[in-house]
Amino acid sequence: VPWTPRPTRAGRARRPTTCARRTQLWAMLRPFVALALGLGLALLPGATGAKREFVPREREEASTRPAHTPAPPRVAIIGSGISGASAAYFLAHQRPDAHIVVFEREADVGGRTRTHAWHEGKIAVDEGATSVSSLNQYVSGWMAEFNISRASTPPSEMGIWDGSGFRLRADTDSALFALKLLWRYGTSPLRLRGALKETVANLTAVYALQAAGAAFADPVQLFRALGIYDSTQVTAAVDLARLGVSEAFTQEFVDGASRCNYLQSSAELNAFVNLVSLAGAAVEGTVFRVEGGTQNLTRQVLGAARARLRTGIEVVSIKRGPGGGYELATRATAAAAAEKADAHDSDETVSARSRRAAAVAYETFDGVVIAAPLEASELQIELDGVKPVPRKRRYVQTHATFVEAASLSASTFGADAARIVGEVLTVNNDSLQFVSIGLTALLPAAPSHVAADRGGCAAETTGEMCSTARWWRPARAHACDRLACARAAGMRGIWKVFFKQPLSDEALEQLFDGLAHTATRRVVWDAPGAYPSLGPTEEWPPFHLVSGLAYAGAMESPVSCMETQAIAGRNAATLISQSLPPAL
Repeated sequence: VPWTPRPTRAGRARRPTTCARRTQLWAMLRPFVALALGLGLALLPGATGAKREFVPREREEASTRPAHTPAPPRVAIIGSGISGASAAYFLAHQRPDAHIVVFEREADVGGRTRTHAWHEGKIAVDEGATSVSSLNQYVSGWMAEFNISRASTPPSEMGIWDGSGFRLRADTDSALFALKLLWRYGTSPLRLRGALKETVANLTAVYALQAAGAAFADPVQLFRALGIYDSTQVTAAVDLARLGVSEAFTQEFVDGASRCNYLQSSAELNAFVNLVSLAGAAVEGTVFRVEGGTQNLTRQVLGAARARLRTGIEVVSIKRGPGGGYELATRATAAAAAEKADAHDSDETVSARSRRAAAVAYETFDGVVIAAPLEASELQIELDGVKPVPRKRRYVQTHATFVEAASLSASTFGADAARIVGEVLTVNNDSLQFVSIGLTALLPAAPSHVAADRGGCAAETTGEMCSTARWWRPARAHACDRLACARAAGMRGIWKVFFKQPLSDEALEQLFDGLAHTATRRVVWDAPGAYPSLGPTEEWPPFHLVSGLAYAGAMESPVSCMETQAIAGRNAATLISQSLPPAL
Protein backbone atom coordinates (compact mmCIF):
# COMPACT_ATOMS: atom_id res chain seq x y z
CA VAL A 1 0.00 0.00 0.00
CA PRO A 2 1.52 3.19 -1.04
CA TRP A 3 2.37 5.56 1.69
CA THR A 4 -0.12 8.44 2.18
CA PRO A 5 0.70 11.51 4.19
CA ARG A 6 -1.52 12.36 7.30
CA PRO A 7 -3.97 15.22 6.92
CA THR A 8 -2.73 18.54 8.09
CA ARG A 9 -4.09 20.12 11.38
CA ALA A 10 -5.87 22.70 9.33
CA GLY A 11 -7.72 20.06 7.38
CA ARG A 12 -8.96 18.02 10.33
CA ALA A 13 -12.27 18.56 12.21
CA ARG A 14 -11.46 20.39 15.42
CA ARG A 15 -12.43 18.52 18.60
CA PRO A 16 -13.26 20.62 21.67
CA THR A 17 -10.44 20.99 24.19
CA THR A 18 -10.93 20.58 27.97
CA CYS A 19 -10.79 24.36 28.48
CA ALA A 20 -13.43 24.96 25.83
CA ARG A 21 -15.73 22.38 27.38
CA ARG A 22 -15.46 24.17 30.77
CA THR A 23 -16.31 27.48 29.14
CA GLN A 24 -19.45 26.05 27.58
CA LEU A 25 -20.51 24.51 30.90
CA TRP A 26 -20.04 27.83 32.79
CA ALA A 27 -22.09 29.64 30.15
CA MET A 28 -24.99 27.27 30.81
CA LEU A 29 -24.74 27.43 34.65
CA ARG A 30 -24.01 31.13 35.08
CA PRO A 31 -27.67 32.34 35.20
CA PHE A 32 -28.52 29.80 37.90
CA VAL A 33 -25.47 30.71 40.04
CA ALA A 34 -26.30 34.42 39.83
CA LEU A 35 -29.86 33.76 40.94
CA ALA A 36 -28.70 31.71 43.94
CA LEU A 37 -26.19 34.37 45.00
CA GLY A 38 -28.82 37.09 44.72
CA LEU A 39 -31.21 35.21 46.96
CA GLY A 40 -28.49 34.58 49.54
CA LEU A 41 -27.32 38.20 49.69
CA ALA A 42 -30.87 39.46 50.09
CA LEU A 43 -31.12 37.54 53.35
CA LEU A 44 -27.99 39.12 54.88
CA PRO A 45 -28.42 41.90 57.58
CA GLY A 46 -28.29 45.35 56.02
CA ALA A 47 -28.89 44.03 52.47
CA THR A 48 -31.73 46.50 51.95
CA GLY A 49 -29.54 49.45 52.95
CA ALA A 50 -31.25 49.86 56.32
CA LYS A 51 -29.07 50.54 59.36
CA ARG A 52 -28.57 47.48 61.50
CA GLU A 53 -30.57 47.68 64.71
CA PHE A 54 -28.67 47.70 68.02
CA VAL A 55 -29.06 44.22 69.53
CA PRO A 56 -29.06 44.07 73.34
CA ARG A 57 -26.72 41.55 74.89
CA GLU A 58 -29.69 39.41 75.93
CA ARG A 59 -30.91 38.74 72.36
CA GLU A 60 -27.45 38.58 70.83
CA GLU A 61 -26.13 35.93 73.21
CA ALA A 62 -29.34 33.90 73.30
CA SER A 63 -29.04 33.24 69.56
CA THR A 64 -25.55 31.75 69.93
CA ARG A 65 -25.81 30.02 73.31
CA PRO A 66 -25.73 26.19 73.25
CA ALA A 67 -28.93 24.57 74.47
CA HIS A 68 -27.28 22.93 77.47
CA THR A 69 -25.74 26.18 78.83
CA PRO A 70 -27.60 27.77 81.80
CA ALA A 71 -29.23 31.10 81.02
CA PRO A 72 -27.20 34.12 82.21
CA PRO A 73 -28.61 36.07 85.19
CA ARG A 74 -31.18 38.78 84.51
CA VAL A 75 -31.13 42.01 86.53
CA ALA A 76 -33.80 44.72 86.53
CA ILE A 77 -32.99 48.33 87.38
CA ILE A 78 -35.96 50.56 88.21
CA GLY A 79 -35.12 54.15 87.31
CA SER A 80 -32.83 55.59 84.63
CA GLY A 81 -31.38 58.56 86.51
CA ILE A 82 -27.73 58.83 87.43
CA SER A 83 -27.95 56.17 90.18
CA GLY A 84 -29.69 53.71 87.84
CA ALA A 85 -27.19 54.39 85.08
CA SER A 86 -24.32 53.95 87.55
CA ALA A 87 -25.75 50.63 88.77
CA ALA A 88 -26.08 49.36 85.20
CA TYR A 89 -22.57 50.52 84.28
CA PHE A 90 -20.76 48.95 87.21
CA LEU A 91 -22.85 45.78 87.15
CA ALA A 92 -21.97 45.32 83.48
CA HIS A 93 -18.29 45.55 84.43
CA GLN A 94 -18.58 43.24 87.43
CA ARG A 95 -20.82 40.69 85.70
CA PRO A 96 -20.38 40.89 81.91
CA ASP A 97 -22.63 37.84 81.59
CA ALA A 98 -25.62 39.57 83.19
CA HIS A 99 -28.55 40.75 81.08
CA ILE A 100 -29.61 44.16 82.38
CA VAL A 101 -33.03 45.70 81.80
CA VAL A 102 -33.67 49.31 82.85
CA PHE A 103 -37.27 50.38 83.46
CA GLU A 104 -38.17 54.06 83.21
CA ARG A 105 -41.75 55.27 83.64
CA GLU A 106 -41.11 58.49 81.72
CA ALA A 107 -40.85 58.62 77.94
CA ASP A 108 -37.11 59.34 78.08
CA VAL A 109 -34.20 58.37 80.31
CA GLY A 110 -32.37 60.66 82.69
CA GLY A 111 -34.48 61.13 85.80
CA ARG A 112 -33.45 64.46 87.30
CA THR A 113 -30.68 64.85 84.75
CA ARG A 114 -32.99 66.55 82.26
CA THR A 115 -31.77 68.77 79.43
CA HIS A 116 -33.72 71.07 77.13
CA ALA A 117 -32.51 72.25 73.72
CA TRP A 118 -32.66 76.01 73.09
CA HIS A 119 -31.94 78.14 70.05
CA GLU A 120 -33.01 75.56 67.45
CA GLY A 121 -31.28 72.77 69.32
CA LYS A 122 -27.86 74.44 69.32
CA ILE A 123 -27.68 75.17 73.07
CA ALA A 124 -28.28 72.54 75.74
CA VAL A 125 -29.65 73.86 79.04
CA ASP A 126 -29.94 71.60 82.07
CA GLU A 127 -33.28 71.87 83.82
CA GLY A 128 -32.32 69.55 86.68
CA ALA A 129 -28.89 68.42 87.87
CA THR A 130 -26.40 70.88 86.44
CA SER A 131 -23.02 71.29 88.10
CA VAL A 132 -20.10 68.88 88.34
CA SER A 133 -17.13 69.29 90.65
CA SER A 134 -13.60 68.36 89.67
CA LEU A 135 -13.62 66.32 92.90
CA ASN A 136 -16.28 63.98 91.44
CA GLN A 137 -14.24 60.99 90.29
CA TYR A 138 -17.09 58.96 88.81
CA VAL A 139 -18.83 61.71 86.86
CA SER A 140 -15.54 63.26 85.72
CA GLY A 141 -14.27 59.80 84.75
CA TRP A 142 -17.33 59.14 82.60
CA MET A 143 -16.88 62.46 80.86
CA ALA A 144 -13.32 61.48 79.99
CA GLU A 145 -14.36 57.97 78.89
CA PHE A 146 -17.06 59.26 76.54
CA ASN A 147 -15.08 62.29 75.32
CA ILE A 148 -17.56 64.77 76.79
CA SER A 149 -16.00 68.17 77.36
CA ARG A 150 -16.75 70.87 79.87
CA ALA A 151 -19.26 73.45 78.72
CA SER A 152 -18.08 77.02 78.51
CA THR A 153 -19.45 79.14 81.35
CA PRO A 154 -20.63 82.68 80.62
CA PRO A 155 -18.26 85.13 82.32
CA SER A 156 -19.82 87.31 84.96
CA GLU A 157 -19.73 88.64 88.49
CA MET A 158 -21.43 87.00 91.45
CA GLY A 159 -23.49 89.11 93.81
CA ILE A 160 -25.29 88.52 97.14
CA TRP A 161 -28.62 90.39 97.12
CA ASP A 162 -30.64 91.33 100.20
CA GLY A 163 -33.63 92.99 98.52
CA SER A 164 -32.31 96.53 98.51
CA GLY A 165 -28.72 96.14 97.39
CA PHE A 166 -25.75 93.83 96.94
CA ARG A 167 -23.86 93.02 100.12
CA LEU A 168 -21.03 91.51 98.12
CA ARG A 169 -20.03 91.55 94.46
CA ALA A 170 -17.02 89.73 93.10
CA ASP A 171 -15.57 88.07 90.03
CA THR A 172 -15.16 84.47 91.21
CA ASP A 173 -12.55 83.81 88.49
CA SER A 174 -10.35 86.64 89.70
CA ALA A 175 -7.42 86.25 92.07
CA LEU A 176 -8.96 89.10 94.08
CA PHE A 177 -12.02 87.00 94.97
CA ALA A 178 -10.36 85.37 97.99
CA LEU A 179 -9.06 88.72 99.17
CA LYS A 180 -12.57 90.20 99.00
CA LEU A 181 -13.92 87.35 101.11
CA LEU A 182 -11.18 87.76 103.71
CA TRP A 183 -11.69 91.54 103.79
CA ARG A 184 -15.41 91.21 104.48
CA TYR A 185 -15.59 88.01 106.57
CA GLY A 186 -12.18 87.80 108.25
CA THR A 187 -10.82 84.30 108.84
CA SER A 188 -14.22 82.58 108.47
CA PRO A 189 -13.55 81.43 104.87
CA LEU A 190 -10.27 79.83 106.00
CA ARG A 191 -11.94 78.04 108.91
CA LEU A 192 -14.62 76.71 106.61
CA ARG A 193 -12.14 75.57 103.99
CA GLY A 194 -10.20 73.57 106.55
CA ALA A 195 -13.35 71.63 107.50
CA LEU A 196 -14.24 71.19 103.86
CA LYS A 197 -10.83 69.75 103.01
CA GLU A 198 -11.16 67.21 105.81
CA THR A 199 -14.64 66.16 104.69
CA VAL A 200 -13.56 65.83 101.05
CA ALA A 201 -10.62 63.64 102.09
CA ASN A 202 -12.93 61.38 104.11
CA LEU A 203 -15.48 61.08 101.30
CA THR A 204 -12.79 60.38 98.70
CA ALA A 205 -11.86 57.20 100.57
CA VAL A 206 -15.04 55.60 99.21
CA TYR A 207 -13.46 55.17 95.76
CA ALA A 208 -10.71 52.87 97.03
CA LEU A 209 -13.20 50.90 99.14
CA GLN A 210 -15.54 50.35 96.21
CA ALA A 211 -12.70 49.49 93.85
CA ALA A 212 -11.71 46.77 96.33
CA GLY A 213 -15.23 45.30 96.17
CA ALA A 214 -16.68 46.71 99.39
CA ALA A 215 -20.47 46.92 99.64
CA PHE A 216 -22.52 48.49 102.43
CA ALA A 217 -25.85 47.36 103.81
CA ASP A 218 -27.08 50.88 104.57
CA PRO A 219 -25.92 54.53 104.39
CA VAL A 220 -25.13 54.52 108.13
CA GLN A 221 -22.57 51.75 107.67
CA LEU A 222 -21.07 53.59 104.69
CA PHE A 223 -20.85 56.95 106.42
CA ARG A 224 -19.38 55.45 109.59
CA ALA A 225 -16.71 53.71 107.50
CA LEU A 226 -15.85 57.10 105.94
CA GLY A 227 -15.86 58.93 109.27
CA ILE A 228 -18.56 61.43 108.27
CA TYR A 229 -21.67 60.03 109.97
CA ASP A 230 -21.52 62.44 112.94
CA SER A 231 -21.65 65.45 110.63
CA THR A 232 -24.99 64.22 109.26
CA GLN A 233 -26.57 64.32 112.74
CA VAL A 234 -26.13 68.04 113.41
CA THR A 235 -27.33 71.10 111.51
CA ALA A 236 -24.87 73.08 109.46
CA ALA A 237 -25.57 76.23 111.48
CA VAL A 238 -24.51 74.51 114.71
CA ASP A 239 -21.41 73.01 113.10
CA LEU A 240 -20.34 76.32 111.54
CA ALA A 241 -20.69 78.07 114.90
CA ARG A 242 -18.51 75.34 116.44
CA LEU A 243 -15.86 76.06 113.82
CA GLY A 244 -15.89 79.75 114.67
CA VAL A 245 -17.45 80.85 111.37
CA SER A 246 -19.09 84.26 111.68
CA GLU A 247 -22.85 84.74 111.36
CA ALA A 248 -22.34 87.21 108.53
CA PHE A 249 -20.42 84.67 106.44
CA THR A 250 -22.98 81.95 107.24
CA GLN A 251 -26.05 84.05 106.47
CA GLU A 252 -24.69 85.68 103.33
CA PHE A 253 -22.26 83.38 101.52
CA VAL A 254 -22.93 79.91 102.97
CA ASP A 255 -26.72 80.20 103.02
CA GLY A 256 -26.74 81.86 99.61
CA ALA A 257 -24.93 78.87 98.11
CA SER A 258 -27.06 76.35 100.03
CA ARG A 259 -30.34 77.88 98.89
CA CYS A 260 -29.06 77.98 95.32
CA ASN A 261 -28.14 74.27 95.46
CA TYR A 262 -30.86 72.81 97.71
CA LEU A 263 -33.41 75.57 98.47
CA GLN A 264 -32.50 75.04 102.14
CA SER A 265 -30.40 77.08 104.56
CA SER A 266 -27.73 76.08 107.08
CA ALA A 267 -30.38 75.98 109.80
CA GLU A 268 -32.18 73.23 107.84
CA LEU A 269 -29.37 71.19 106.24
CA ASN A 270 -27.16 68.69 107.99
CA ALA A 271 -23.52 69.74 108.24
CA PHE A 272 -22.24 67.16 105.73
CA VAL A 273 -24.55 68.07 102.87
CA ASN A 274 -23.87 71.74 103.51
CA LEU A 275 -20.17 71.12 102.93
CA VAL A 276 -21.06 69.21 99.75
CA SER A 277 -23.03 72.28 98.68
CA LEU A 278 -20.01 74.52 99.26
CA ALA A 279 -17.82 72.18 97.22
CA GLY A 280 -20.45 72.73 94.52
CA ALA A 281 -19.89 76.46 94.96
CA ALA A 282 -16.21 75.94 94.09
CA VAL A 283 -14.94 76.65 97.61
CA GLU A 284 -12.86 73.52 97.04
CA GLY A 285 -11.98 72.29 93.56
CA THR A 286 -13.55 73.69 90.40
CA VAL A 287 -17.15 73.50 89.21
CA PHE A 288 -18.27 73.19 85.61
CA ARG A 289 -21.18 72.20 83.41
CA VAL A 290 -21.36 69.26 81.01
CA GLU A 291 -21.19 69.97 77.28
CA GLY A 292 -24.44 68.75 75.75
CA GLY A 293 -26.12 68.52 79.17
CA THR A 294 -26.16 66.03 82.02
CA GLN A 295 -28.93 63.99 80.39
CA ASN A 296 -26.60 63.13 77.52
CA LEU A 297 -24.03 61.96 80.06
CA THR A 298 -26.61 59.63 81.64
CA ARG A 299 -27.47 58.25 78.18
CA GLN A 300 -23.82 57.53 77.50
CA VAL A 301 -23.38 55.69 80.79
CA LEU A 302 -26.45 53.56 80.09
CA GLY A 303 -25.24 52.87 76.57
CA ALA A 304 -21.87 51.66 77.84
CA ALA A 305 -23.71 49.10 79.99
CA ARG A 306 -25.51 47.74 76.90
CA ALA A 307 -28.64 47.60 78.99
CA ARG A 308 -32.03 47.08 77.44
CA LEU A 309 -34.04 50.28 78.00
CA ARG A 310 -37.79 50.03 78.63
CA THR A 311 -39.08 53.60 78.69
CA GLY A 312 -42.69 54.44 79.43
CA ILE A 313 -42.93 51.35 81.65
CA GLU A 314 -43.82 51.52 85.33
CA VAL A 315 -43.01 48.74 87.80
CA VAL A 316 -45.98 48.35 90.13
CA SER A 317 -44.93 45.42 92.33
CA ILE A 318 -42.10 43.07 93.24
CA LYS A 319 -42.90 39.52 94.41
CA ARG A 320 -41.13 36.20 94.68
CA GLY A 321 -41.07 34.43 91.33
CA PRO A 322 -42.78 31.05 90.93
CA GLY A 323 -39.46 29.33 90.28
CA GLY A 324 -37.25 31.67 92.31
CA GLY A 325 -35.95 35.16 91.74
CA TYR A 326 -38.23 38.18 91.65
CA GLU A 327 -41.38 38.67 89.62
CA LEU A 328 -41.96 42.24 88.49
CA ALA A 329 -45.43 43.41 87.49
CA THR A 330 -45.14 46.18 84.91
CA ARG A 331 -47.49 48.31 82.87
CA ALA A 332 -47.20 51.09 80.32
CA THR A 333 -47.76 54.55 81.74
CA ALA A 334 -50.72 56.47 80.33
CA ALA A 335 -48.55 59.41 79.32
CA ALA A 336 -46.13 57.17 77.44
CA ALA A 337 -48.99 55.33 75.73
CA ALA A 338 -50.47 58.65 74.60
CA GLU A 339 -47.12 59.86 73.32
CA LYS A 340 -46.54 56.69 71.30
CA ALA A 341 -50.06 56.89 69.88
CA ASP A 342 -49.53 60.49 68.82
CA ALA A 343 -46.19 59.61 67.26
CA HIS A 344 -47.90 57.00 65.05
CA ASP A 345 -50.99 59.14 64.28
CA SER A 346 -53.14 56.55 65.97
CA ASP A 347 -56.92 56.82 66.00
CA GLU A 348 -57.02 54.91 69.26
CA THR A 349 -59.57 56.32 71.68
CA VAL A 350 -58.62 57.64 75.09
CA SER A 351 -60.48 54.80 76.82
CA ALA A 352 -58.74 52.16 74.68
CA ARG A 353 -55.40 53.82 75.34
CA SER A 354 -56.09 53.77 79.07
CA ARG A 355 -56.98 50.07 78.95
CA ARG A 356 -53.75 49.33 77.14
CA ALA A 357 -51.79 51.33 79.70
CA ALA A 358 -53.50 49.46 82.54
CA ALA A 359 -52.59 46.03 81.13
CA VAL A 360 -50.10 44.33 83.45
CA ALA A 361 -47.21 42.15 82.27
CA TYR A 362 -44.96 39.94 84.40
CA GLU A 363 -41.23 39.24 84.13
CA THR A 364 -38.84 37.34 86.37
CA PHE A 365 -35.35 38.54 87.32
CA ASP A 366 -32.52 37.19 89.44
CA GLY A 367 -31.75 40.60 90.93
CA VAL A 368 -33.43 44.00 91.20
CA VAL A 369 -32.07 47.50 91.89
CA ILE A 370 -34.56 50.21 92.91
CA ALA A 371 -32.82 53.36 91.67
CA ALA A 372 -35.64 55.86 92.19
CA PRO A 373 -37.16 57.40 95.33
CA LEU A 374 -39.93 55.16 96.61
CA GLU A 375 -41.73 58.32 97.70
CA ALA A 376 -42.24 59.10 94.00
CA SER A 377 -43.93 55.80 93.11
CA GLU A 378 -46.64 53.37 94.12
CA LEU A 379 -44.29 50.40 93.87
CA GLN A 380 -45.34 47.63 96.23
CA ILE A 381 -42.68 45.29 97.66
CA GLU A 382 -44.58 42.14 98.55
CA LEU A 383 -41.88 39.91 100.04
CA ASP A 384 -42.08 37.85 103.21
CA GLY A 385 -39.41 38.72 105.73
CA VAL A 386 -38.69 42.15 104.27
CA LYS A 387 -39.47 45.10 106.52
CA PRO A 388 -41.44 47.93 104.90
CA VAL A 389 -39.07 50.54 103.53
CA PRO A 390 -39.63 53.95 105.18
CA ARG A 391 -41.20 56.44 102.79
CA LYS A 392 -41.33 59.41 105.13
CA ARG A 393 -38.78 61.66 103.44
CA ARG A 394 -40.08 65.09 102.59
CA TYR A 395 -39.06 66.63 99.28
CA VAL A 396 -38.77 70.30 98.39
CA GLN A 397 -40.95 71.39 95.50
CA THR A 398 -38.87 73.54 93.18
CA HIS A 399 -39.91 75.95 90.44
CA ALA A 400 -37.20 76.55 87.84
CA THR A 401 -38.04 79.31 85.37
CA PHE A 402 -35.92 79.78 82.25
CA VAL A 403 -36.08 83.07 80.37
CA GLU A 404 -34.36 84.74 77.46
CA ALA A 405 -33.36 88.29 78.32
CA ALA A 406 -30.75 90.93 77.61
CA SER A 407 -29.65 91.43 81.23
CA LEU A 408 -30.77 91.82 84.80
CA SER A 409 -33.12 94.71 85.38
CA ALA A 410 -31.23 97.98 85.72
CA SER A 411 -34.09 99.55 87.69
CA THR A 412 -34.09 96.72 90.24
CA PHE A 413 -30.43 95.81 90.57
CA GLY A 414 -28.73 99.01 89.35
CA ALA A 415 -27.28 99.88 85.97
CA ASP A 416 -23.74 98.77 86.77
CA ALA A 417 -24.82 95.43 88.22
CA ALA A 418 -27.18 94.78 85.31
CA ARG A 419 -24.23 95.19 82.97
CA ILE A 420 -21.82 92.70 84.59
CA VAL A 421 -23.57 90.52 87.19
CA GLY A 422 -24.57 87.06 85.97
CA GLU A 423 -25.17 85.15 89.21
CA VAL A 424 -27.30 86.37 92.10
CA LEU A 425 -27.44 84.63 95.48
CA THR A 426 -29.72 85.86 98.25
CA VAL A 427 -29.91 86.24 102.00
CA ASN A 428 -32.95 84.90 103.84
CA ASN A 429 -35.66 87.44 103.01
CA ASP A 430 -39.30 86.36 102.67
CA SER A 431 -40.13 89.42 100.57
CA LEU A 432 -37.87 88.30 97.71
CA GLN A 433 -39.52 86.65 94.71
CA PHE A 434 -36.55 84.45 93.90
CA VAL A 435 -33.90 82.39 95.66
CA SER A 436 -31.19 82.55 93.02
CA ILE A 437 -30.63 83.75 89.46
CA GLY A 438 -27.98 82.39 87.15
CA LEU A 439 -26.84 83.17 83.60
CA THR A 440 -26.85 79.73 81.99
CA ALA A 441 -25.77 80.48 78.42
CA LEU A 442 -25.16 83.33 76.00
CA LEU A 443 -27.03 83.30 72.71
CA PRO A 444 -25.11 84.20 69.55
CA ALA A 445 -25.42 87.79 68.40
CA ALA A 446 -26.09 88.95 64.86
CA PRO A 447 -23.57 87.69 62.26
CA SER A 448 -21.65 90.94 62.52
CA HIS A 449 -22.07 93.67 65.07
CA VAL A 450 -19.82 96.59 65.93
CA ALA A 451 -20.17 97.56 69.57
CA ALA A 452 -19.94 101.11 70.69
CA ASP A 453 -17.72 101.97 73.61
CA ARG A 454 -19.71 100.69 76.58
CA GLY A 455 -18.22 100.15 79.99
CA GLY A 456 -14.64 100.53 78.73
CA CYS A 457 -15.02 97.97 75.96
CA ALA A 458 -15.00 98.39 72.20
CA ALA A 459 -14.98 95.30 70.04
CA GLU A 460 -16.24 93.77 66.83
CA THR A 461 -17.80 90.32 67.08
CA THR A 462 -19.13 87.66 64.76
CA GLY A 463 -21.49 85.97 67.15
CA GLU A 464 -18.70 84.69 69.39
CA MET A 465 -17.06 86.12 72.49
CA CYS A 466 -15.25 89.40 72.15
CA SER A 467 -11.57 89.16 71.39
CA THR A 468 -9.44 90.08 74.38
CA ALA A 469 -6.96 91.79 72.07
CA ARG A 470 -9.28 94.79 71.77
CA TRP A 471 -9.96 95.36 75.44
CA TRP A 472 -8.59 98.19 77.48
CA ARG A 473 -7.04 95.53 79.75
CA PRO A 474 -5.99 93.13 76.97
CA ALA A 475 -3.84 90.68 78.92
CA ARG A 476 -5.87 90.43 82.14
CA ALA A 477 -9.47 91.09 81.25
CA HIS A 478 -11.80 90.17 84.08
CA ALA A 479 -15.03 88.24 83.67
CA CYS A 480 -17.08 91.40 84.15
CA ASP A 481 -15.27 93.02 81.21
CA ARG A 482 -15.96 89.99 79.01
CA LEU A 483 -19.67 89.95 79.88
CA ALA A 484 -20.02 93.69 79.30
CA CYS A 485 -18.28 93.28 75.95
CA ALA A 486 -20.59 90.43 74.95
CA ARG A 487 -23.68 92.43 75.87
CA ALA A 488 -22.39 95.45 74.01
CA ALA A 489 -22.10 93.13 71.00
CA GLY A 490 -25.83 92.44 71.20
CA MET A 491 -25.65 89.01 72.81
CA ARG A 492 -28.63 87.90 74.91
CA GLY A 493 -28.68 85.25 77.60
CA ILE A 494 -30.67 82.32 78.93
CA TRP A 495 -31.29 82.83 82.63
CA LYS A 496 -32.39 80.34 85.28
CA VAL A 497 -34.47 81.51 88.27
CA PHE A 498 -35.02 79.27 91.32
CA PHE A 499 -37.96 79.73 93.66
CA LYS A 500 -40.39 77.69 95.77
CA GLN A 501 -43.40 79.15 93.97
CA PRO A 502 -44.29 79.88 90.34
CA LEU A 503 -43.22 83.26 89.00
CA SER A 504 -45.65 85.45 87.05
CA ASP A 505 -44.70 87.40 83.94
CA GLU A 506 -45.00 90.60 86.00
CA ALA A 507 -42.47 89.28 88.53
CA LEU A 508 -40.06 88.37 85.74
CA GLU A 509 -40.40 91.86 84.25
CA GLN A 510 -39.08 93.25 87.54
CA LEU A 511 -36.02 90.97 87.36
CA PHE A 512 -34.94 91.31 83.71
CA ASP A 513 -34.55 93.84 80.91
CA GLY A 514 -35.27 92.85 77.32
CA LEU A 515 -37.38 89.86 78.36
CA ALA A 516 -38.70 87.63 75.56
CA HIS A 517 -41.96 86.29 77.02
CA THR A 518 -42.53 83.81 74.19
CA ALA A 519 -39.33 81.97 75.15
CA THR A 520 -40.12 81.61 78.87
CA ARG A 521 -40.10 78.01 80.06
CA ARG A 522 -41.44 76.98 83.48
CA VAL A 523 -40.38 73.67 85.01
CA VAL A 524 -41.91 72.32 88.22
CA TRP A 525 -39.96 69.65 90.09
CA ASP A 526 -42.56 67.78 92.06
CA ALA A 527 -43.50 64.16 92.80
CA PRO A 528 -41.39 63.97 94.75
CA GLY A 529 -39.38 67.15 94.09
CA ALA A 530 -35.96 68.36 93.08
CA TYR A 531 -34.35 67.74 96.47
CA PRO A 532 -35.19 65.83 99.63
CA SER A 533 -35.33 67.66 102.93
CA LEU A 534 -31.77 67.03 104.08
CA GLY A 535 -31.86 67.85 107.77
CA PRO A 536 -30.36 65.65 110.51
CA THR A 537 -32.25 62.39 110.89
CA GLU A 538 -31.49 58.91 112.19
CA GLU A 539 -34.12 57.12 110.11
CA TRP A 540 -32.43 56.11 106.88
CA PRO A 541 -33.71 53.32 104.63
CA PRO A 542 -31.23 50.49 103.88
CA PHE A 543 -29.36 49.75 100.67
CA HIS A 544 -29.73 45.99 101.18
CA LEU A 545 -33.37 44.95 101.44
CA VAL A 546 -32.87 41.22 100.93
CA SER A 547 -30.44 39.10 98.92
CA GLY A 548 -30.80 40.15 95.29
CA LEU A 549 -32.81 43.30 96.03
CA ALA A 550 -31.04 46.65 96.58
CA TYR A 551 -32.31 50.21 97.10
CA ALA A 552 -29.91 52.81 95.68
CA GLY A 553 -32.39 55.59 96.50
CA ALA A 554 -31.55 55.20 100.19
CA MET A 555 -28.57 57.54 99.67
CA GLU A 556 -30.87 60.55 99.38
CA SER A 557 -31.60 60.54 103.09
CA PRO A 558 -28.26 62.13 104.10
CA VAL A 559 -27.17 63.74 100.80
CA SER A 560 -28.28 64.27 97.20
CA CYS A 561 -26.05 65.11 94.24
CA MET A 562 -24.95 63.36 91.06
CA GLU A 563 -21.70 61.99 92.49
CA THR A 564 -23.19 60.55 95.67
CA GLN A 565 -25.97 58.96 93.59
CA ALA A 566 -23.29 57.42 91.38
CA ILE A 567 -21.63 56.04 94.52
CA ALA A 568 -24.99 54.58 95.61
CA GLY A 569 -25.45 53.03 92.18
CA ARG A 570 -22.10 51.26 92.36
CA ASN A 571 -22.84 50.03 95.88
CA ALA A 572 -26.14 48.56 94.65
CA ALA A 573 -24.39 46.92 91.69
CA THR A 574 -21.89 45.24 94.02
CA LEU A 575 -24.66 43.99 96.32
CA ILE A 576 -26.47 42.43 93.35
CA SER A 577 -23.29 41.00 91.86
CA GLN A 578 -22.46 39.28 95.15
CA SER A 579 -25.96 37.74 95.29
CA LEU A 580 -25.86 36.21 91.80
CA PRO A 581 -24.59 32.70 91.07
CA PRO A 582 -20.92 32.60 90.04
CA ALA A 583 -20.30 33.26 86.37
CA LEU A 584 -19.44 30.19 84.32
